[in-house]
Amino acid sequence: MTKRELDLLEEELTTKGYRRCTTELLGYNCSYYWYKPFGESPYEEDRSVYQLFFLIYDFRPYRDRDPQIKPFGCQALLLYSRSVEERVDVSLGHGVKSIDHIERFAQSFSDWYSPRYTDDDFYAYPKIDED
Repeated sequence: MTKRELDLLEEELTTKGYRRCTTELLGYNCSYYWYKPFGESPYEEDRSVYQLFFLIYDFRPYRDRDPQIKPFGCQALLLYSRSVEERVDVSLGHGVKSIDHIERFAQSFSDWYSPRYTDDDFYAYPKIDED
């Protein structure tokens, strides 16, 4: 990805309401990322059902090793998590068509995944009835 392509992507992300963040994203070694939450969790207040991330990698410091490497890279990531006990990461690498395409995919995944797991099979450990 060139600087111009990155600028266009970031302009569109801003327009669509994504936020830029420079804090570390657990498990991902990106330079920075853009994210946006979607939906409201039925299990926890103030928690979204899923978030979309666009991870930006700055490869410019490594171009002296391989001059053919593009200056920037981007990876799309869907993080589905209705509560802290549940997490599904879906990484979307090459072949990403557009932000709209990714948002439609994420909504489709959420629609498919959500009804498959109810409160009864949500927890990995047995529930304890409290009387």
